[in-house]
Amino acid sequence: MKPYSWALDDAYWPDVAPLMLTKGQRVEIDLVNHSMMPHPMHLHGHSFQVIAIDGRRPVHGAVRDTVLVASMGSVRIAFDANDPGRWA
Repeated sequence: MKPYSWALDDAYWPDVAPLMLTKGQRVEIDLVNHSMMPHPMHLHGHSFQVIAIDGRRPVHGAVRDTVLVASMGSVRIAFDANDPGRWA
């Protein structure tokens, strides 16, 4: 079995471009898992809401800090950029 390689926007750490946001900006991000292994995802410094699972909207739920993205699945999250700084 090949080892897994995790990327964001097809970029692998440390060769990634920063996501530049304005304080207070509402941001939506699609987390897509192209592997056969479920993978937990989280943001550093921010909590978020899950707003869609596999393209099905709306999802209403609590604010959280981690979500499990199913194998071959996707999750759309939304957060407010209210904690300025450099985050991984």
